[in-house]
Amino acid sequence: MATGVALVCGLSWAMGGAAPDFGVSRAAAAPALTDIGGRWSGKPRILSADASRCGPEGCTLTLDIVACAEGWCGIDVTKDQTCGGKALQLTPMKDERLGFTGKLTLADGTQAYVVETVLREGENGQPPRLNFVGDTGPELMIFRRSFPFSAQLARTGDAVCKLDKPVS
Repeated sequence: MATGVALVCGLSWAMGGAAPDFGVSRAAAAPALTDIGGRWSGKPRILSADASRCGPEGCTLTLDIVACAEGWCGIDVTKDQTCGGKALQLTPMKDERLGFTGKLTLADGTQAYVVETVLREGENGQPPRLNFVGDTGPELMIFRRSFPFSAQLARTGDAVCKLDKPVS
């Protein structure tokens, strides 16, 4: 039992939250699933060697998340604030959490990360945040000891980038 509680607490910490609130619904205090749309930005450590995302202030991952046929898609925003290609695809989880599953591709020619992300309300007047954990491979194995990708992105504004419309 103690191992299970420690595992849940550790996972909750990895996702950016506090200890779990057993028996208390998080839906009442959390933002709605539709609040995921917008511009999100953060500084994951994994980007330290990516010159296209790094500048004098450090390395930043910025995504404009918009509704798309798959659910939600993230468009890469470069360090000079131009719109890149589609980097993220998310679908809502089927349970009551404000979570999503999907794929994140950080660079052309690399294997995509299978990710889970949870939308959390900002604390003390801070903007909402998206907490990501991910791993390469066909599925995310949440009981691993470590994850090659972990990030917390904060909402910084409305999405500016749009997905390219297919030509018919």
